[in-house]
Amino acid sequence: MTTMRLSQKMVLAFEHLSKTDGQADWVTDATAFALQSRRLGKVAQGRRRTTGGQFPDSWLALADQGRKWCEWHFAKMRPRDWPQQT
Repeated sequence: MTTMRLSQKMVLAFEHLSKTDGQADWVTDATAFALQSRRLGKVAQGRRRTTGGQFPDSWLALADQGRKWCEWHFAKMRPRDWPQQT
C-alpha cells in the first residue's frame, strides 16, 4: 500500500477536527474537497459560509478512514498534550 500524502494544512485540519466533539467543523473549501477526494472526510452539501475577505469554508466531517488516520498519527502526540493526572 502506498503512503498517502497530506499537505500541512490538511494535517492541521485533521488535528483540529480530531479535537472537536462531533469531529466536524468548518474547513477551507480547497482543504475540505482535497480530503474528500482522498476519502478521509465528507463535505456536507449546502453547508457553506463566506465571510468578507476570506476564502469560503465548507462543513467537513471525518470519514471512517479519516478517523482511523487521526488515531494512528496523533496517538503519539495526545499523551503529551493531555494534562497530567494526579
